[in-house]
Amino acid sequence: MVYNRQPLCAHRIAAIVCISTQTNNQYTEHRFSPPSSQLATMSAGHLDRIAKLTTKKAREIMCKMQERLALANTRSVAQILARRDELRTMDDKALAFQRSVNQIWDLIKDFKAKNDAGQYLHDTLAGPVIEQIMHIRSTKPTEKMIVVSNSDTFLDAISEGLHREFTKRWWNCDIGRFNNYFVGEEHAQNVVRRLNDPSDNLCVILLSAVTDGW
Repeated sequence: MVYNRQPLCAHRIAAIVCISTQTNNQYTEHRFSPPSSQLATMSAGHLDRIAKLTTKKAREIMCKMQERLALANTRSVAQILARRDELRTMDDKALAFQRSVNQIWDLIKDFKAKNDAGQYLHDTLAGPVIEQIMHIRSTKPTEKMIVVSNSDTFLDAISEGLHREFTKRWWNCDIGRFNNYFVGEEHAQNVVRRLNDPSDNLCVILLSAVTDGW
């Protein structure tokens, strides 16, 4: 486990996404953007604390979304598509995690074809992250990004999603792995160094999985 005490530049961190599981093994997610005053003093050693605090908030905000995502395992695609209007009336905070509705439903169709619940869950949660990458790329074309997570399957879903949907574009996005909430020592030091280098336009999307057994 790596604890790098060098502070991270607040404005260089695009998003921190916390992904958690509940007792019924259904996934919830919450995109957490701490105040700049917190980010200014945040070091890599704080990420697990932030993730754990975020988990509680995620469960409060995402309970409705969790229920709707669970429907994908029991309802037909047609039934799910019929509930688009209802999904669009969800709480704004929940909608923030599912803005790319059409893309999510395309992944559900893929899931129905694969009949692989595990892959479906990872693909569905990868959707908002892919959307975040798209947004950064469209607004800051030269920005470099790094996505890190402690779930290889989740990272694969992001990589495959970007490759499958947007093969004609270059996303300049590095996919890395978090090990127990931290990237490997060498990788962590490199990320911190780049974040604190004014000449390096790195943008980082940190993903933390706080689960019962990922």
